[in-house]
Amino acid sequence: MTVLLGSGMLRSGRGLLYDQALARLADRAPHATPVPVTAAPVLGAALDALDAAGAPPSAAARLRAAFESGIPVSSA
Repeated sequence: MTVLLGSGMLRSGRGLLYDQALARLADRAPHATPVPVTAAPVLGAALDALDAAGAPPSAAARLRAAFESGIPVSSA
């Protein structure tokens, strides 16, 4: 089972809070695999909005690529 660690403080994959989260997860779900979410929190909301608007999969791919590269998303 994969557990996404999705807060801004867990995103870096290091630090006291991260270590505590891993320790508690290991105690409660020893077979879980923790994975920090590295995408900007707004990405999920933007992908949901594209889906709700009926945008094609290529729009989601462009949006993801733009977030990963830091390039502004164009409407083209």
